[in-house]
Amino acid sequence: MVYWNRFISYIYRYHDGRKCENSGFAKVAKTGRTGRITIGLKNGIGARETVYGVYIYRETLPQTGIVHGRSQEDRDGDRTDGADDSTLGQTPLMIPLPVMIGKMKLCGGHGEDTFSFCWDNVEGSGRPITAFAGIAIRLMENAESGCSHCYENDMFCSSWTDSMVDYSVMWTEGVPSGNGVLEEAVREVSITDDVVTETEEVQISSGSETEAAVENMFKEYEHLPLLPGSSLDDGLDSVIESVRITPNDIGLLDMNNWKLGVNSFLTHGYYSYKYLMLGKVIFKPGGRESCYILGVPGVYSAREKYLAGIFGFDRFVPEKETNIKTGNFGYWIVDIV
Repeated sequence: MVYWNRFISYIYRYHDGRKCENSGFAKVAKTGRTGRITIGLKNGIGARETVYGVYIYRETLPQTGIVHGRSQEDRDGDRTDGADDSTLGQTPLMIPLPVMIGKMKLCGGHGEDTFSFCWDNVEGSGRPITAFAGIAIRLMENAESGCSHCYENDMFCSSWTDSMVDYSVMWTEGVPSGNGVLEEAVREVSITDDVVTETEEVQISSGSETEAAVENMFKEYEHLPLLPGSSLDDGLDSVIESVRITPNDIGLLDMNNWKLGVNSFLTHGYYSYKYLMLGKVIFKPGGRESCYILGVPGVYSAREKYLAGIFGFDRFVPEKETNIKTGNFGYWIVDIV
């Protein structure tokens, strides 16, 4: 799956939602099953000691459907085949869902600290670090109270994606704000809890649930041209049948796949091309069905390969068989269960 186990990103100060100067760095590294985030930060607040809450966040779409100021209703007339001309090159306005990983002290306006966590289950969220999209740091009330209540002040953020993020909705007067953020976080935690506590039952039923849902979608949805299975690099002779779906259809699959519905790379691709690809790998000879895949439309480039890999889409299937992928349209894919 994801093979980016070490990277560094810059931290910037945000004032009233506007990105300002560089204020530090975040270094993420994996050792065994343990992940570590080292943060160096300067806040420009003189000599007094200050305490900051450190959060990592996932991204989700707002319930209002706003994309760079355009409502979902404004998009009703957009084209439905190929890329959406009005959204190509744009990214949806994403809502951050924060998870606190610790606190850090700054003295004399500077500070550095390291936070450890389970790489595949950050702070008991049931999600790996690769499911998160960045870091947010907020000033806390004071160093002595031990209170985790944040108040309005400049934020320090580091984004690991190209998404446009509305950081202003993370806190309002010290608590997560509306736009469905808190409700969405609670709903997804409930889903994660169900997956963890009912693992054995899920393992037994997941295959049949997904297979039934996929077969039904293949009967009802628009089919796409056959894709070359040789691009899967598995050494097997295969072909890929596929249909057009939307992120909502992911909810018809087994719950182990539901996290893909809020994957930032997937939502970005969907808003650019207005569809996703659900594929069924058929092995030849004999036509034995082996596995199912989910694809995000895109054009192959080294930069896109890097971003896709961070979010779990580490393979690319071109629309037509070719020896040169760069510049060709196709799908960034991930296996579904």
